[in-house]
Amino acid sequence: MTGATGRAGWHVARILRDGGHRVRAAVRDGAATGPWDETVAFSFTDPDTWDAAFTGVDRMFLMRPPQIGNVKRDMLPALDRARQLGVRRVVLLSLQAPSATRRSRTTT
Repeated sequence: MTGATGRAGWHVARILRDGGHRVRAAVRDGAATGPWDETVAFSFTDPDTWDAAFTGVDRMFLMRPPQIGNVKRDMLPALDRARQLGVRRVVLLSLQAPSATRRSRTTT
């Protein structure tokens, strides 16, 4: 899973582990502690990190990094490789800072 060290990802990892699932956290530097079984270094823009992150994985929680503006160029190649290595289901969370996007309400 990507985004494991963030607020939403941390809770997703914990819920998955509590449900008996193995969780691999794909993080920038490969080192992080949390409610997961293992960590692996990963970057969407570094193909050398993709195989270690995706091998043996059939489902993935994917959080879109806020610094990636060109999804087609910077994310899709990694996701294509994930599919080649056996990932069949992806849950995507792409909204960043939802509390900052509140709609204004009017009262009558």
